[in-house]
Amino acid sequence: MADNLTVEADDLATAEGGELKFGASLMVSSGVLHDVMNTLRSRSPAARLDIVVNHGQHLCQLLVDGDLEFFIANADIWANDIRFAITPLTPRPASIFCSADHPLVHNKEPITSTLLLNYPWAFINLTATTENHIRHLLNLTENTALPIGLNCNDFNLLRHATLKSNYLLFTWNDWLADDLKEGVIVDLKYQLTPELPQEIFYLNYAIVQVAGKTLSPIAQRAITLIQEFAQKPIPADPAS
Repeated sequence: MADNLTVEADDLATAEGGELKFGASLMVSSGVLHDVMNTLRSRSPAARLDIVVNHGQHLCQLLVDGDLEFFIANADIWANDIRFAITPLTPRPASIFCSADHPLVHNKEPITSTLLLNYPWAFINLTATTENHIRHLLNLTENTALPIGLNCNDFNLLRHATLKSNYLLFTWNDWLADDLKEGVIVDLKYQLTPELPQEIFYLNYAIVQVAGKTLSPIAQRAITLIQEFAQKPIPADPAS
């Protein structure tokens, strides 16, 4: 409580300034965070932003250690953890992507779930939750092994591997928007047979903070902005 009072006093003393330390997963950093950061800077020009971009487990540890006020990530694994207060945000569109030169793009046969398993898959920070989501998405049994070819936390490496090989990349749409518009990467969900419901391609994410802990005024402003931008309609196909 003393720490909370100190943070609030420092923030009030510096008017629209203050220091904000929060975290964002790699996927979130490529989407709504850009708009939030720009707006926050314009409204609080004297503020110092300290943003940590990393995978959810690392951000959670920083939060517990008191190094972050909150973080934004897929929070499914902490949904029942009483240590945290979790605020769900509007799910973000995701899909299965490949290069425009991939054999599946030029294949005249229907693209089925079974056919997708003939190619290696690429992921960013693969978790058991994501694996289960893929199995559900493709209507696979829980014991079905996914052909994982690449798992890393580097966007550039994943993008290069997808463009230059036969990897199938499962990820959020946000950071591939330019490639989709240029036609060098293809969204496969529209070519699957049978066609799958579009809503199952959306991934959940949320704001995670320590339960019962008072946030600084600038953190509260940031969370309000995040919720506002997250509620804006997002086309499932960024090329549209």
